[in-house]
Amino acid sequence: MKRTCSLLLAAILAGTLATPAAAAATPAADDRLTQVTQAVKETLGLGDDYTSFYGELQEDSYRALWSLTWETEQQSTLRVTAGEDGAIYLYTSSTDAASTPDNSAVSTFPALSRDQARAKAQAFLDQVLTAPESADLAADTGRSAASSDSHYFNTQLLLYGLPTPIGLSVTVDAETGQITRFSRDDQYTVYIGTPVDPADLGLQDAPEQTDAYGKAQALLADTLSLRLEYVLDPDRETAVLRYLPEQGDRFYVDAQSGVLSNLTEQQAQARRDMGSNASADTTATESGMGSGLTEAEQAGIAQMEGVLSREALDGKARTWTALKLDGDTLRQVFYNLDRETGDVTAALYYQDADATRSRIVTLDGKTGDLLEVSGYVWADEDFQAVVSPSTAQRTAQDLVQALWPEQAQSCALYESEPAGAETGSAAHRFVFAQQVNGYFFPENTIQVSIDARDGAVVSLRRDFDAQPTFDTADGLISADTAASAWFDTYTTTLGYLAVPDAVQGSAAESGYGYTSHLTLAFYLEQADRMQGIDAKTGDAVPYPASADDVPSYSDLDQTWAAQDAQALAAYGIGWLGGKLEPQKALTQLDLIALLCSADNLLLDPSDPDAADALYENAYWMGLLTRADRDDGRLVTRAELVRMILDAGGYGKAAQIPGIFRCTFSDAADIPAADYGYAAIAQGLGMVTGDEQGRFLAGQTATREEAIAMLYAFMAR
Repeated sequence: MKRTCSLLLAAILAGTLATPAAAAATPAADDRLTQVTQAVKETLGLGDDYTSFYGELQEDSYRALWSLTWETEQQSTLRVTAGEDGAIYLYTSSTDAASTPDNSAVSTFPALSRDQARAKAQAFLDQVLTAPESADLAADTGRSAASSDSHYFNTQLLLYGLPTPIGLSVTVDAETGQITRFSRDDQYTVYIGTPVDPADLGLQDAPEQTDAYGKAQALLADTLSLRLEYVLDPDRETAVLRYLPEQGDRFYVDAQSGVLSNLTEQQAQARRDMGSNASADTTATESGMGSGLTEAEQAGIAQMEGVLSREALDGKARTWTALKLDGDTLRQVFYNLDRETGDVTAALYYQDADATRSRIVTLDGKTGDLLEVSGYVWADEDFQAVVSPSTAQRTAQDLVQALWPEQAQSCALYESEPAGAETGSAAHRFVFAQQVNGYFFPENTIQVSIDARDGAVVSLRRDFDAQPTFDTADGLISADTAASAWFDTYTTTLGYLAVPDAVQGSAAESGYGYTSHLTLAFYLEQADRMQGIDAKTGDAVPYPASADDVPSYSDLDQTWAAQDAQALAAYGIGWLGGKLEPQKALTQLDLIALLCSADNLLLDPSDPDAADALYENAYWMGLLTRADRDDGRLVTRAELVRMILDAGGYGKAAQIPGIFRCTFSDAADIPAADYGYAAIAQGLGMVTGDEQGRFLAGQTATREEAIAMLYAFMAR
């Protein structure tokens, strides 16, 4: 057998980088490649059908990764990235064999269902992962598109049966069942050291019954905190009081030492230790702000009665001393007309003398009133504030009071962030929020940032549009009761977390900013994301349910097409809204929505905003023309068949006259334009006829008939 072997070795083999075992003799490269190749072949069960092979090496202070490539004369290629121990990090299998693409909007179902593909993927994971590593796809909740040629699965790597931050992905060919790609995240991340075996700590079985679990739970409970404020309740158009979680850091308890640690701070410190090479260009050029207005547009604006000139607007802006525009140059002015209200705003672009600060000051184009300021000032690692946060806050409050006195009276300081190299901003930032009954309502806010170098206003924004009815502050539960209810929404989990380490010596020379190790730890997880705790009932409040992304029906017991509807829904095909309404007459919009879902556009036809998007897609699919649109028109059985077959690519064939024959008992009554469609539908098993064998071309179709016909077509 003809074989070739080429090696592209990293510079480390030439002795330019130190290895962890520098004192030991490094085996010859070909010996190392031989061992890795044999291990990978054994794991994957590879035969001797490949006619070409080569290996490449990437190595640094911590590990070696081999890139192995097998090829055949039939143009199939297998590529594997493996560690020195033969562990597989990346697997791709491809062939250059020509295939005929299916360009129809509605295709057939894949040969393998997602469940069948999941079994293939699980078997592959079991093949390439060795104890104590494993993975489980049983909890997979993803779905595949009927038009896709692959099934995709993502899961977490398990270590000793416990979750890790390492992700795994597997791609299965939907026609052949072959694994075409596998990858694991840690091909890009180096984890140092050997993770602790939970059995060594007595945590392998029922860890929640151990003392370590109870102590960790108590420590983690103390890391949670809540604040009480008003939030909008969209169902009642009121603002109600809720205990909301402070967006704090993530903590964990080391299962070995029992020590509580702040993972967020550890990660931030690792990034700070790396140093910052990022530099921001604070110089804004005129071209970067847009190309300006054409002469025709400027002439049109000049005709708008009452709009102030550039010079007048500049004068108005400079009257606001808090902006400190004395040394700034006005570069450009942009006018914007609100065509609904007739209001005109003017955005004035200013830049200071040394181009370190650029701002856009927005004024009312007719009155010159100050509306908004936007800008940003970067802080490098050597930045030192001149203006204190307290002085900056007074400047911000004075400006808000001068601009919007009534709203300023209802506000208090909600949050603030000082300038500094840590935040990357040279401006102190303040957020003032409305207070009602002594509690914040952060839907209504005024945000101001002040340059810590000279006290100038860098940004100013008011969002004060919400005007709900505020619930009373009577009958509130205590903070302790709320905290207990909030902690009950979490589960204390035992698993592995990636904890960063400082990098030293040769590792730093190898280019690592920092490495990590897998720490066995207890940490908090929330199965369902919760918004907070109702301040009166003590109930946990979930976030509003997101829009349905798969069809589901509560009335499948009312139809003979239940299995067909469920099979289509598994691929995201069907109707949103929660009900099939099987016997309801099929409208044109219903049919368009159904066929568009088979083309990967799933929208609820009952949503007024969705109809236009559905029809636009239908025009692109060639199902009908704009002149044919009639959302509520009832669709006949013949029209239903015709549109499904058109979407499936059979339209041109169905229109050939004189070559078709069908055996429906009412074949003579089928219009000539629909006869070819009826014959193809019968041949494909889409339509078998009623009890009397009739096609019933002119009868109004029902939603369950549409489901059944589409399923039969796609399952052909």
